Amino acid sequence: MLNQVVSKSLTRPAFTELDARSSRRLDDTIPLSSRFSEDRLEQVIREGKHLHDPAGLAVPMVLLAVTLVRYTQWEDTNYGQWLATAAREPYLDLVPPVLTTGLSRHFGRWWACRWSELTEYVLTRYVVQQHQSLSYEKTLAGERCLLQVDGLRVMSNAAYDTVGVGNPRFRSALQVLRDLSLLEDRDDEVTEVTKDGRRILKEWLSGVDTP
Repeated sequence: MLNQVVSKSLTRPAFTELDARSSRRLDDTIPLSSRFSEDRLEQVIREGKHLHDPAGLAVPMVLLAVTLVRYTQWEDTNYGQWLATAAREPYLDLVPPVLTTGLSRHFGRWWACRWSELTEYVLTRYVVQQHQSLSYEKTLAGERCLLQVDGLRVMSNAAYDTVGVGNPRFRSALQVLRDLSLLEDRDDEVTEVTKDGRRILKEWLSGVDTP
């Protein structure tokens, strides 16, 4: 996984243990100027160019892995200990110490796992379950929860079509549509529906199921 990325950059064997030494090795291999650095990966994600291809999920996972590996060298320092104390609720406060502990307990050597296994766990534990936890944290009955888990299935709690202009969630709804490349902002600060958005809207209005 990430050890293979580092190895290809160094043209040396993959590291077998994740410790302060291998973390500093990543500093040398992936500096801020590298295309694999956190700033560059975040920029790629925010540009939204890969939302509809496999890189749309792979890039965030690489960003997560690079962040956690780079953090490892600070884990036993005062900085790492301070960051650990900032997490009061592990299901709500997803800081690096919480993630590294959770991944290590679940996988052991998580940095050597298959991408598919790691991605499935991260999505389930740190995306869907956190969304549910935050929903119940903000509203006692969980009215804002959009996703529900039924065994291995992740389902929508209800149709996401009741958000009007006066609703406090309206801006969040617009951002979701932008992230899905169904809306885009023009230079004159006007938001309009994209080509894909118009197609899906047309099919939905005509009663045709869209995959």
